[in-house]
Amino acid sequence: MSRILLVDDDRNFAVNLQQLLERKGYNTDVEFSTFQAIERLRSLPYDFLITDIRIPGEEGGLEIIRECRNIAPDIKIIAISGGGYIPASDYLRVSQLFGANSILQKPFFVEDLLNEIERLENEH
Repeated sequence: MSRILLVDDDRNFAVNLQQLLERKGYNTDVEFSTFQAIERLRSLPYDFLITDIRIPGEEGGLEIIRECRNIAPDIKIIAISGGGYIPASDYLRVSQLFGANSILQKPFFVEDLLNEIERLENEH
């Protein structure tokens, strides 16, 4: 199964999603900040990055996506966001410009996330 780095500053959301992904057989690590996520990407190989866009830090999830593309160009990236001051759809469109392979707007069905992971696993 794929190795996933999940990044979200909402600890409850992240830990719950991590547990669900692990029950489905995915080896999943969690980070809660931009800096920690980038350091983790530098230290371990991952097949997937699932990151919230609105994370405290200079550019939050967008910075993580940009750095991830430099560190691991072949990693599959799924960007997630619930929006904020700017509609989630705008954040998610920008994340694709930064290199996200897929986007999901919060709240989302877990089955939709699992389907995206499977779809991206099957892409060559």
